[in-house]
Amino acid sequence: MAGSPVRRWARAAPGVALAALISVLHVGCDGDSDGVDLGDVTPPSVLATSPMAGDEAGPDVRLTVVFDEDVDSGSAADGISLIGVAGSVAYDAPTRTAAFEPDEPLDPGAYTLSIRSVRDLAGNVMVGAVTVSFVVR
Repeated sequence: MAGSPVRRWARAAPGVALAALISVLHVGCDGDSDGVDLGDVTPPSVLATSPMAGDEAGPDVRLTVVFDEDVDSGSAADGISLIGVAGSVAYDAPTRTAAFEPDEPLDPGAYTLSIRSVRDLAGNVMVGAVTVSFVVR
């Protein structure tokens, strides 16, 4: 057929094609901020509590939870409780410590501190719940 275009393909040497593929895949992988930044995707976790599980404490015990990273104070207030006891939570960002303050001194008996659904500042929610049972003497 007259006037029909003819397509011709040039074949690159195997080494050239591989080098081109590697250079395309390497773009953005040089360690600087030009690549994709996923941000903080790690949920917070509890490093320590006071009292610890199984401890005996006095009626005026200070209940604290230390996190591995800064958390949202509102989610700490909502997510930390002493089961069956009214109280409030205060969060100290410099120490990453939340403290539960009961409204009244604790009566002798068994108690469970519950820590759940606390978010870090990036919005990641802690995985699972942490419960700490202790006894007031």
